[in-house]
Amino acid sequence: ILNMKPGPGGQRLQEELEAKTAGSVYWPAFTFDRSEDYEESVKEILEGAERGALLILVSPTTVSFMKDIFPQLPESARFACVGEPTAKALTAAFPAAHEILFPHGSSLESGSELLFELLLEEGLPPEVVLIRGDTGRQFLIDVLRDKGVPVTVAPIYKRIPLKASGDQKRWIGRGEAPVVYLTSTDAIRTLEENVGGDNAGWLKSALVLTIHPRIQEHLFEEGFKNVELVESRCSGLADKLILSLIHISEPTRLL
Repeated sequence: ILNMKPGPGGQRLQEELEAKTAGSVYWPAFTFDRSEDYEESVKEILEGAERGALLILVSPTTVSFMKDIFPQLPESARFACVGEPTAKALTAAFPAAHEILFPHGSSLESGSELLFELLLEEGLPPEVVLIRGDTGRQFLIDVLRDKGVPVTVAPIYKRIPLKASGDQKRWIGRGEAPVVYLTSTDAIRTLEENVGGDNAGWLKSALVLTIHPRIQEHLFEEGFKNVELVESRCSGLADKLILSLIHISEPTRLL
């Protein structure tokens, strides 16, 4: 089992996997650090909030960096989130936050597309400040601008892709490909670059579990044939990954 979910959630999942099986490898697709120009982004966020702009947060990681940077936010700040997990993280980090607009439901029922549909239903905001890492959510930026909404992109953190060591790569190409769990389209490139072109065919035979139809579509485009969707907050995720491994391999096989 190759677990590529970054951040505290990925670490918790890995701890559960390691408690239940010896057959798991942890490759967090990214680590995170403050963006070099985050101070300019802080200024844009505060000024946008004071003007009444809608602040869009794109992930729980974004919320974590917001909490680290801002002791508190302007009381007038209005928020939107791309999914329920981000909205819950925002509420926990900033209890005073109100007017949080987000698509309700699981990770399979969230994302930029559904948030945009919700904004259309509720009425497009006069201005948006989109708070993110150094890349991502270009769809949302483009469609809002196409509708005439001014969008300021405010990167407050950067993602540092995994560069696996030789020891971390020892299992590559041995036996059947792993069951892979990844949670972003950018993680696909990280996976492919670390596995390497010589093992591309072996990798594409892997069973990949991911959390959103958009990521699934990218995986299919990259040549992966066996991709399943799973809810990111599923309490039995570790068990599901282990069961998937058992189904595609001999019960005694370990990576």
